Amino acid sequence: MDIRTGKRLSDIKLIWKGSGGSYVEGPHIYNRNGWYYLLTAEGGTAYGHMVAIARSKNIWGPYESNPKNPILTNRMSYASLQGTGHADMIQANDSSWWLVHLAFRPAIDGIHFIGRETCLTPMRWHNDWPIVNDSGQAVILNKTIPSNYKPSTIKPFSTTVNTNFDTSFSMEWVYLRNPDSSNYDIHLRKGWLALRGNAFHLNDIDNPTCILRRQQHFNFTATTTIDFSPNTSNEEAGMTLLMDNRFHYDFYVTQSGQNTVLELRYTLDSLEHVYKSIPLPKGNVTLIVKGDKRNYQFYYQLPYGKLVFVGTLNTRFLGTEVSGGYNGVMIGLYATGKGISATAPAFFDEFTYVPSN
Repeated sequence: MDIRTGKRLSDIKLIWKGSGGSYVEGPHIYNRNGWYYLLTAEGGTAYGHMVAIARSKNIWGPYESNPKNPILTNRMSYASLQGTGHADMIQANDSSWWLVHLAFRPAIDGIHFIGRETCLTPMRWHNDWPIVNDSGQAVILNKTIPSNYKPSTIKPFSTTVNTNFDTSFSMEWVYLRNPDSSNYDIHLRKGWLALRGNAFHLNDIDNPTCILRRQQHFNFTATTTIDFSPNTSNEEAGMTLLMDNRFHYDFYVTQSGQNTVLELRYTLDSLEHVYKSIPLPKGNVTLIVKGDKRNYQFYYQLPYGKLVFVGTLNTRFLGTEVSGGYNGVMIGLYATGKGISATAPAFFDEFTYVPSN
């Protein structure tokens, strides 16, 4: 392959069909002790996911399948990690070997709504075959990584994320598809993020004005303060918990008649319903979402006011097993004009994400 253009320079040659699992993908080739090793993911990325390996003295084959394939899988188990696969073999500075791979953590009743996460599982070599964790399974050990392995810049998993929108977005923030940068402004009001809604909504497979970060923990609290004065009932802005364009929960400010209102809405494929609508005075309102394995709870607070409970929505309906296709809920901020460009920007004063036990 020409690495500059991506053009293929030689014929395609089949060297291994896999160990027998479906969806053979993500191949890696290694050379060790005179052997070429071909590592693959099989079984799809759900509960049947697994890692298989084959070896050959010649890079073109024939490849001998490991008789103990799959070398890693948590299928047909009650392990707290599932969907283990898409692996890579690495050797640490102390000569120990590890398998770095993906997995997900189910919440309740086999539903998972946190995305695929990166895992490290120990491995060793025996008779020139890799043995993973002596069991072929990945488990959560809650062990401290030795200090000589830990990069100095790594953040603890329990770190609070506080985004002040005073400079630029940090790397954990992502957009939906191809953003229109003119709809995102951190200079219009100092210390605030201004989002201007375009014609696209979160239901559309397009580029609505939306900025998101991943839900990384079952238990968390996410908070933002919004200042938004919609001019029409088409205009709305607020927080969203989004699996995809068909499955999301929205907590937003909009206009209803002559009033500004705060609404909680769920979109579950063809079912869309405003669960609660609450009149608001003009000015800022703080939006709070608290999550656990079973539910998302929604609250709001006016300046110098009490915390007010709005409602509860179930996490399972944003799970991959219900929505299908995608992995991992995103939480973030959005604005839309729902069919036309919004006339008023929505201002957001920081976003805080606090994990908890």
